[in-house]
Amino acid sequence: MVARVPRKQVLVQLDDRLVAELDRWAARSEVSRSELIRRAVAAHLGDLDRQEQDRTTVEAYERVPDAETFSPWTG
Repeated sequence: MVARVPRKQVLVQLDDRLVAELDRWAARSEVSRSELIRRAVAAHLGDLDRQEQDRTTVEAYERVPDAETFSPWTG
């Protein structure tokens, strides 16, 4: 049994070229346009989260250097 997830309808405007690519990939993947868009958005948001995590990690290391690479005794 597949659980139903509540969804909200969102209107998005796309140019003809993008719609053609979307249709091509949806057919190739054997999914609907909506499903392909959901997957693409979820993947992109995951990428953004990882980029944000990377950025905050770099900022943290810039504020507090790693003990193995920095020692007050060796400079």
